[in-house]
Amino acid sequence: MVEDTKSNIAFWEKSEKPPRSDVLPKLAEVLGVSVDQLLRPHAKPRQQAGPVGRLQRVFYLAAELPRSQQDKVVDVLESLIRGMHGAS
Repeated sequence: MVEDTKSNIAFWEKSEKPPRSDVLPKLAEVLGVSVDQLLRPHAKPRQQAGPVGRLQRVFYLAAELPRSQQDKVVDVLESLIRGMHGAS
């Protein structure tokens, strides 16, 4: 199943054709983004009301990086967060 999932993701990354509409909501949920962000990845995110914090600005910048670099950022953050939870 993992290999099938990887091949689907690779297809969507290389294709101009988005995933089927019935797949989009679950895919967006798993990725932590909106369906709109999946369909229009280069659109600027809608600004939320109120001030934007430093962490949120860093996430916006990281989201503009190529996917391989985003993965590295996520790996580092997850490692740091796990370490901080273990140090509590």
